Amino acid sequence: MAVIIVEEDGDFLSMREIQFQAINLAIRVTNGNHTKAAKLLDISRSTLYRLLNEMLEGVEPPAKIPVQKAAKVQVTLISELKEAA
Repeated sequence: MAVIIVEEDGDFLSMREIQFQAINLAIRVTNGNHTKAAKLLDISRSTLYRLLNEMLEGVEPPAKIPVQKAAKVQVTLISELKEAA
């Protein structure tokens, strides 16, 4: 796994897109553990949550998701946002 900063056509990704990838990767590597992901990114957990909320703003979460699966849902939603962008 890696954070890609240059697209196949040679264009650079925006800082926002790179940040998006880094957060997504950190959450995946830590198996959804937000505390560990924040430490990996060298940011506070509250900053991680703020950035996740900004990324997911306007995205409707799937209905009836158990709380323990919330981190996996966030990774899925982030991946879907990236694909839609």
